[in-house]
Amino acid sequence: MVVVPGVVQWLLETLVSRVVSSPSERDLTCGRKDLGRSYPAIYHPALQMDSGVVEDVLKVFLVKYGQQWDGRGTLNRTGKAPIEAAASIIEDYGLPCTTEEFMTDIAPFFSDCWSKMVALPGADRLIKHLHNHGVPIALASNSPKPSIETKLSYHHGWKGKFSVIIGGDEVREGKPSPEIFLEAAKKLNADPSSYLVVEDSL
Repeated sequence: MVVVPGVVQWLLETLVSRVVSSPSERDLTCGRKDLGRSYPAIYHPALQMDSGVVEDVLKVFLVKYGQQWDGRGTLNRTGKAPIEAAASIIEDYGLPCTTEEFMTDIAPFFSDCWSKMVALPGADRLIKHLHNHGVPIALASNSPKPSIETKLSYHHGWKGKFSVIIGGDEVREGKPSPEIFLEAAKKLNADPSSYLVVEDSL
């Protein structure tokens, strides 16, 4: 899931202005339970977990096989589960390894990148703002659940602010299938029509 800075800023400005401008508007926007309204949920509202990371890792990793990253197949891999993306890369670059070998060998490269990632401008403020105003946030990612938690561990206080965290290893079909979002809505006891999903998978 990728959120570009412009989207983060738009979300921040829109939600902040609508949630905190007045008590009456706050009731309508946040859907307080005492009014019998549903809480809106924003999926992955400001967390840029992987954008740019895959590209950076592949530029280094493919050298091992005498290959140079050139972006081929990138659009086809957007939003895919890790195992599917790995198979695609192996095929696109003709790598002499199995999917399992690829996943094992590339894992340390990703771990190193995750520890150095910096949140987008406004992301921390937005997540804190939604959490502090009682707006439940779900994180739905094609990454395996352990990988998601590892990434979140580098952003102090973020993990506890998500009401629901779902990984691609917890559903049958990864994105762009809507299954992971529907499962998140189920866990939030929310009507899928009442929440906003910010996503880049097509």
